[in-house]
Amino acid sequence: MEKKSKEMLKNLPLLARISKDHLDLAGKSAETFTLSFSPPVWEKECFLVADIYSASNPVHPQGHVGWWAYPLTKKEEVKVKISRAGDNFKVLFQKRGAREKWVNPEFKLWGHGNFALHIVIRNAENNAIEFDDPVFLYTNKDLLKSSLERKKAIERDMRDVVDTLRNWCCWPRDSSVHIVSNDIREGDAIGNFAFDLYKLFKLNNIKCRLYAYNFDMALRGTIRHISELYYEAKETDLIFFNFSIFCPHLESIAALPGKKIFFYHNITPPKMFQVYDAELASFCAKAYEQFDLAKNFDVFIANSEMTKRDLIKGLEDRERAIRSVDQSPAKSKPPEINPETPVEKRKDTRIFVCPPLLNAKKWEFLKGEEFRLPQTGTKLLYVGRIAPHKKIEDLLFLFREYHKLAPDSSLLIAGKSTFPGYMNYLSHILNHKTREIKKNTYFLESLSERGLKTVYERSSLFITMSEHEGFCVPLVEAMYFQKPVFAFAQEAVRETMGLSGRLFYRKDFETIAREIKRVLGNEDERARIIASQDARFREISEKANGRIIWEAIEKALFGNEGSV
Repeated sequence: MEKKSKEMLKNLPLLARISKDHLDLAGKSAETFTLSFSPPVWEKECFLVADIYSASNPVHPQGHVGWWAYPLTKKEEVKVKISRAGDNFKVLFQKRGAREKWVNPEFKLWGHGNFALHIVIRNAENNAIEFDDPVFLYTNKDLLKSSLERKKAIERDMRDVVDTLRNWCCWPRDSSVHIVSNDIREGDAIGNFAFDLYKLFKLNNIKCRLYAYNFDMALRGTIRHISELYYEAKETDLIFFNFSIFCPHLESIAALPGKKIFFYHNITPPKMFQVYDAELASFCAKAYEQFDLAKNFDVFIANSEMTKRDLIKGLEDRERAIRSVDQSPAKSKPPEINPETPVEKRKDTRIFVCPPLLNAKKWEFLKGEEFRLPQTGTKLLYVGRIAPHKKIEDLLFLFREYHKLAPDSSLLIAGKSTFPGYMNYLSHILNHKTREIKKNTYFLESLSERGLKTVYERSSLFITMSEHEGFCVPLVEAMYFQKPVFAFAQEAVRETMGLSGRLFYRKDFETIAREIKRVLGNEDERARIIASQDARFREISEKANGRIIWEAIEKALFGNEGSV
């Protein structure tokens, strides 16, 4: 095993390992940690940079504390010591000062509770960043305590998955599960699913770990940087990879030993981001090119039948593209498919379809959080990302028409935005095109799960105009809270809703507004819609009880067909 591990390390990407999950300068005068490096670091001319930013304002120059550089010329671990130095920090490498450094003379430590220490490896020839991994540097005891409590809650609170089906197979004692995603964030659908998987395995006494490329630094330790996977994964382990966007580590992950599951959450079409975030659009485009790496996975899961069709098409398209270039026979077979058979009728034994959630009734265990909501009669609610493909502007135009019919109403938009340009566009609409509803439109961007439960409970109706979904978890949440759902009939939305709720195929805002008014004013009609949604919720809950996950894992580990 030791020889095999050394052989594996030769194929690692260029990276550094940090010996600590966080750095504590709240209770200590100095912190020392060790950096170790993968072999490719020594094959290039590289240098190390310790780059510190304010965690609350990580921009240059206002939140930039400074950087310290150190040459990587000897094949050795590097010990780094960081300490306070007046209104700044002092950084030493191997007990020596930095080769070069820049300290922001305008920056003062006072008033900043957390800092992000970026461990950066740069190419000495062109100064390009080859590796970047941030770790929290705490100078505030309360913030450190809060972070530790959050991690404990994730490790110990199993209520979200307590009603899931238990694993029926005797788990191999030498096998662990590695749950991997490019991004893991609390409140995000894929992030929530990764945490649910983590709890599901822990509940079944199965060793498991979370890995991500981008994640909340406060949860480091519970979530490991994706580079740690290369050192942890064994031939007897299972890798559960969540795919929705280009992942720079996927090629290396696909080459790792052990069994692998590829959970496909769908890719947002690049054109939907192009105007507001060209880089993100390019990542979405590059994600399609990574389907050829999926051939190294043993089992596939899609979050909906629509996503399954996209997955099969993506696998087939990449296989054809590769063969057209090298003119060689297929080197590996995609999932067993007959192209003459309609996709929805194909019996591919390696592809499962499973909702991207576990235990749709998890809200039962949460107590709502009290906070002020608008004192209006009718509250229309949207929950989800504030992103271009969600078409928040259409919500505003619809609400303008509804507000004419029900002046005592409000629109609640619950979700986070990472698109400043798109938010500016929405502000322009509110200020110039829908000015009459501005004071009745509320953006709720920092809700906890408890706060979100309160918003659901006090809302009158759920509405979404989204033009791209892979599944749309908030639809199921709205069903749970028995709120009538009005939704644009995008393909995955139609599938998730089944024959329930109220779907519209044309964005005729005036007509939709009148229909909302009619449904909310007619108790019999409202009850009929809720009854149809309740039936659909029961169907989804049964599929989201863990059974399909266990069947896919059984297929991956043991090659069985799973339960029928």
